[in-house]
Amino acid sequence: MRQIRLGAVAFAVLLFTLGWVANSIYADISLNYYQNRELAAFYGNGGQVTGDAAADAAAKTSMQMADPKQGILDSVFKQPAVRACPADRVSENQIYVTGDKVILAIRNAEWASFTPTHSMEPVLNENSNAIEVAPENESDIKIGDIISYESEYADGMIIHRVVRIGYDEQGWYCTAKGNNNPSEDPGKIRFSQVRSVVVAIIY
Repeated sequence: MRQIRLGAVAFAVLLFTLGWVANSIYADISLNYYQNRELAAFYGNGGQVTGDAAADAAAKTSMQMADPKQGILDSVFKQPAVRACPADRVSENQIYVTGDKVILAIRNAEWASFTPTHSMEPVLNENSNAIEVAPENESDIKIGDIISYESEYADGMIIHRVVRIGYDEQGWYCTAKGNNNPSEDPGKIRFSQVRSVVVAIIY
């Protein structure tokens, strides 16, 4: 009789454990699915999900949350953060510092400012200024670079970090991600969409 009771207890514990594991897996899959869907909807609708400003701001904030357990650059989906440094484009002999000014001898440079999307924090925010140059070819773009590009999924220019470079039947492409965003930007980015690469950030 005692053995039967012990067996029943062990069986109950086993059922509880299996249920807990299944529930955890389901919760992770559901969270991933719904957050990816919200992100796709946000980008696909030009930065709006519902049309209600407060609701869209809340959705945007939730999509851009970072996992405090893994640091500000790690995503909530436990994807490893891209820690590659941008390519070294400005050498020491191109930087002149005097008592009253700083000169960067960079050809075809352009000044850039940023909108308060929070997607590139803590590297960039609306108070940052940057110097950008237009890449001449695909080889000018490296993993870790911060690029500005035109997207099929959102209006205006997007400034995010290159996380992957590859080739397919259409040729060269890269993918990008905001440092503080939960997922990569949707779609592949072709060279014709890239407008510039950040070479200096001024705070």
